[in-house]
Parts: sequence; structure tokens; C-alpha cells
Amino acid sequence: MRGLGAPSCGCSERIMELATQPNAALGALDPGRIQKTIDTVAETFALKKRVSPTDVYAPGFLPN
Repeated sequence: MRGLGAPSCGCSERIMELATQPNAALGALDPGRIQKTIDTVAETFALKKRVSPTDVYAPGFLPN
């Protein structure tokens, strides 16, 4: 049985690579990318009400 530590498959490094953007704080999201995700979800699940990036993401919690 394996411990609860990070997997040894290199997955953590890949996740970090996918989750970070050059010249952006960790956790910062691009409003355009958020909108594309919202559009995909809205089309896939036939949402009754459209939401905007500001409805689902608040950048004010990021460190300066």
C-alpha cells in the first residue's frame, strides 16, 4: 500500500506546468479562457442562465 505522498509518476510536475502561466501569479486566470470554459459548459449542459467570468472567479484573493 502506498503512502499519502505525491505520486512518483511525475504527475505533480505536469499538473504544476498546466496550472501555471508565465508572468502570472499562481491562481491567476485569464478572463478569455474562463469565458471559453463557461461557453463550453453552457452548451454542453444547456444552462438556463449564462454566467460571466466575474460570476465564477474573484481575482481579489490573489497575492499582490
